[in-house]
Amino acid sequence: MLDKDLDREKIALKEDIKLRVNVIIGNFRKKGLSLDKIAEALGAQEFLNSENQIRRTSKREKPKAFDIVAYIDYIYEIESKIGKKYKFPDSVDVLDIDIVSLDNSEFLKTESNGEVTRKQAIIEVLSELGINYSTVLGKRSSDSDRSDSYQIFLLKDNSILVFVSNSLGSVTRLVYGVTDFDMSNIENLASLDRRQFDKLKLTQRKVNYSQVYFGGDERNKDADDKKQELYKNRIKRSVSLTEAEAKEEYLERIDLFIEAYNKWLAGGSNVNFNIQWLVDNGYKSSVYGWSNDNFSNNGGIRYLFKITLDYIKKYHPNDTRLNNLFNDFKVEDIPERNYGRTLDSAKEELYEAYEVWQQGEQDKPFNYQWLRDNNYRGLYLWSQRNETGGRNFDDFYRRLIDGTVAKNFTQKNILNN
Repeated sequence: MLDKDLDREKIALKEDIKLRVNVIIGNFRKKGLSLDKIAEALGAQEFLNSENQIRRTSKREKPKAFDIVAYIDYIYEIESKIGKKYKFPDSVDVLDIDIVSLDNSEFLKTESNGEVTRKQAIIEVLSELGINYSTVLGKRSSDSDRSDSYQIFLLKDNSILVFVSNSLGSVTRLVYGVTDFDMSNIENLASLDRRQFDKLKLTQRKVNYSQVYFGGDERNKDADDKKQELYKNRIKRSVSLTEAEAKEEYLERIDLFIEAYNKWLAGGSNVNFNIQWLVDNGYKSSVYGWSNDNFSNNGGIRYLFKITLDYIKKYHPNDTRLNNLFNDFKVEDIPERNYGRTLDSAKEELYEAYEVWQQGEQDKPFNYQWLRDNNYRGLYLWSQRNETGGRNFDDFYRRLIDGTVAKNFTQKNILNN
């Protein structure tokens, strides 16, 4: 195809997107939604012009301009990548409540200095999978200092609810087997706090957004893109689960094992997929170490390998790619037992520990005791022995972690020896 033809095709596609965007915004306007709520429903808050671009008469006045051109460019890039049309919500409801936090964070700030991440990722995944959805917003309390409210995605054909916020440290929750999508039921769920929510007999799954393994305000676009892609892959996998799959015991670790396998396949399979590969590629503690600690009487990583194969056979018997795992994982390849840590590896291990803590019971503080009780005793002992000269862990952790983790790993939670 000639360059001129490509240009004409691009212009035509963008005109089609522009028409769809104007229609959806116009329809939501007619239903009385403010521009802020429309942007929130579309996961497009970043396309609202900032107060630096618009002269505002009051600090409490909402932005009034929406950058349609930039939004169209964004959708064009997504559609070019996935080869499908971008999905807009079938409907938007606004509850007269503040949708509460379903995690333990303090709502610090949105990712990447305000860039939308999770909500856009959810919509991109739903567009790629061809899943229709509706969405529910809340009314933020006037005294709320959170950076971004929770939003609920209703996947009626999949019987799934997705609770998501762009606030740093927030956890995306999926609820399976939902049959009642009446707004009164949704409002009842949305009004519960995390502890009340967890007491309900619901099939749930938590998806965390990966931490960046360096501190301060330094940013790295490649690292951001990778963690965004990892989050989208985890969401894609999660919304594709049936309720029966989501109830499966040890699903989180099975998923990590499958994730590792897909990562190995994407790398071109130039090296063996074995225990050493897991150790060298970010799965040392979360897969290899965890399985050895929890299945020590059943063969450790070999048992996780077995139940992963059983899971694939049970739910994905015709998936040729996944069924190759049986031959691809060289379970008998034993890695050299070298557990030497460096500051960089210890930093990554501490962030990994933080993610594990986020995914589990957060009633217990994330501190030294938690590390010792949850398969990270070696990290704690190494820091005492090599980095602090047997002194308090305080200086060590402050050199390793940024404000995100430090917000939870605070001095008042520290248990000294």
